[in-house]
Parts: sequence; C-alpha cells; structure tokens
Amino acid sequence: MYLEKLTIKGFRCFAHATMDFNWPGYAKLAGVKALRLPNVNLLIGDNGTGKTTLFQALTIALLRSYLADNVSGFRTPMAIRHGEETAEAFAGALLSPLDTAQYPDEAVSNVLIAAKTVRGTIRRKGSLQSLVSGSMPKDWRRTLFLDEHPGCFIAAYGAGRRTERAEAYLDRKLGVRYRRVASLFEPYIGLIPLSLAYTQCTQRSRWMEVVDIVNNILQPPVQLTQKTDERGEPLFDYEGILLPIAELSDGYRLFSGWLIDCLTQLAWVLPPKMTLREAVGIVIVDEVDLFLSPIWQRTALEYLSKEFPQIQWFCSTHSPLVAGSLENENIYILERETPYTSKIRRPTDEFEGKSVEKVLMELFGVLQPRSTELQRQLSDLAERAMNGDVDASIQYLRRLHQGTAKQ
Repeated sequence: MYLEKLTIKGFRCFAHATMDFNWPGYAKLAGVKALRLPNVNLLIGDNGTGKTTLFQALTIALLRSYLADNVSGFRTPMAIRHGEETAEAFAGALLSPLDTAQYPDEAVSNVLIAAKTVRGTIRRKGSLQSLVSGSMPKDWRRTLFLDEHPGCFIAAYGAGRRTERAEAYLDRKLGVRYRRVASLFEPYIGLIPLSLAYTQCTQRSRWMEVVDIVNNILQPPVQLTQKTDERGEPLFDYEGILLPIAELSDGYRLFSGWLIDCLTQLAWVLPPKMTLREAVGIVIVDEVDLFLSPIWQRTALEYLSKEFPQIQWFCSTHSPLVAGSLENENIYILERETPYTSKIRRPTDEFEGKSVEKVLMELFGVLQPRSTELQRQLSDLAERAMNGDVDASIQYLRRLHQGTAKQ
C-alpha cells in the first residue's frame, strides 16, 4: 500500500490542505523522469507547523477501521481544530495484491491493482474527541484485522522513540498494527527490545538479513553482529569491542533501534519467498536526523531509500544537511499562514548540493545563520570597506573564513 494523495480538514493547525506524494513506481506509471530517491517524502518546518499532525492524519485515515476497534488500544489524540466540530483526513491509497490477498504467499507485491479513497474522522463528544468507525472496502478491512498479514503495512516512529526493556514493552497490551504506529500518538511507547527482535527474527530465519541491512545503513565504526550476550541480546562491534545496544551512543542506539524494530515487524509478516528488501508499505520517521552526526544526516535517507526501494518513506527534519541531500520534488515546506494556521508548499528553488548556509537561509528561513557577534563584526567591516578602507576589506574576508577567531 502507498499513499498517493492526502486531504486534511480541521486537523489542528490545518484548516484545509492537500498534498500529492512520491511513491515507488510513480515515474514509470506517469511516464516522467524518476527522482534520484523516488520513494522519499520529507517535511520541513518550524515547531508547531504541523509535521507530526500530518503524519497522524494520514495514519488515522489509512488505519481507521482498525484503530477505531476497541482491541487496538488506540487513544484518540486531541486533533480537532479550535472552533471546529470534526477533523477529517481523506487518503488516496494505492493497493497491491499483497494488500488484499487472502493468501499473501501467492500474491505479487510490485503490481498496483486498485486506487481507494478512505476517510478518517474525529468528532467532538463534549470535552472528549473520538475516532468515528466507518465502512471500508471488504477485502481491505479483512486484511487490517489479520495481525500476521503483510498487507496494508504501516510503521511509524515518533520523535519520542526510545529503546525499551522486554518486560516493559510487553506490559501494555496493544493491537499489533497500532503498536507499529503508537509512538506517533503517545510519548512513552518504546521500540521492540533487541532480545525480542532477535528471537522473532531467528524464528522466521530472518536475522542474517537484518544484520546485513543494518550494517549497510549504519555508519562505521559500529556494526551489528550475530553474537548475543548471556541474556540473548544481540551485540554490536565497536572497534573490536562487543557492546549491547544500551552502551552505544544516542545516535547509534536510537537509529539502529527503530530500524531493527521496523525490520522485525516486516520479518514477522512477510511471506517466506519475499526478502526484507522487497517489502511494500509505508514507514514514517519523525525527526529522522535525531542525534545523528552531520555526515550521517547527509546520507541517511539515501541509504534507506536504496535499501528499501518498495517502501514509501515519510520523514521530517530540522536539518539543512538532510534537506540539502534531496531534490525539490522530495520536499514539502510547512509554514505558518496566520498565528494558528499552517499551509503546505513545495520549494521554488533547487537546494540539492547547496551549502548549509544557503539551505538555512532560503529553505528554513534562518535569515542570519551566523552568530550575533560575528554578524556585528562583519557589518562594521563591510561599512568601513565600502568607505575605502582596504585593511577592513581584508579583515572582512578573513572573518568570513575564520569566524570570530582571534587574529
């Protein structure tokens, strides 16, 4: 399943907004030039402009029947815009045989067979808000309520994602499909513990695949191994030292944590004939640059896109390095139109390959990326240089190169 189009009405800061998205195979079907990363959609914008709201809206629309069922454990967020009685999301979804087949082992995953529009609606009930249940296509609804069915796969990782102990992870009973997206709606939902991930992937004969994919994406000097400690938890090799995930730095721990979580969810449902790299579905990562080094920020989406060419990626970022690594067609800018209303637009200029300073100024609206002190020095030197001071001209260029360092 892929999301082709989303329209939202009355969702928090969005009075009304419509977006068309990139999805695997679109260029071939439409007869247009393919993007370098054709399956990536990146949201950028200030805090409070609606990036997480948009992710929640698309998830609610696509999984509505399941989330509205009492068995899921879903808690409706306070999503209705002030002054409105309902919040609605209309999702234009593309389905493959894998999404609707009663026997997915026999389905072909890379052929799109149908376009469906589904709606998720949240209504006020006094001071509360609740998700309204409604009809969905019969074959789609059947798929949603089969926990081990690979169809209609959506996984989401909120900005509050964190690794979890096995006992804490299993303590709260959540529906399988809701657990995959729960961290987008609740701040204290942990990732699958590595010991449990190892057990489940080993049972499905998938652990070697997981190790291979993780190590293709992780940045050196950390690599996942096939060794475990006495508790059955997989170990990472850090320059010859074997460490559990808890002893890795935040960047390695959180990135590998959500990636292994996602691979485990896929390993549990995919037919044996399909590899993990052939998985079809939607993966959402809020703040994809969280704790990542600058080098990793510049390459993370490229690695994810190429390792999972049939996954439709939805990510958000505040990093100019992440944004500057993509073509304009991959980027969606969320910005305030009025104090409590956001709009969505596409970039008008090309930013791929531009300097961080250029991206900050032109894409993120940071009009002055330099420190206040350095800018004061540069303004003073520029004024003197324009008045004929040759020494000031030399100092101006030196400051641009060396910053505020003492001469």
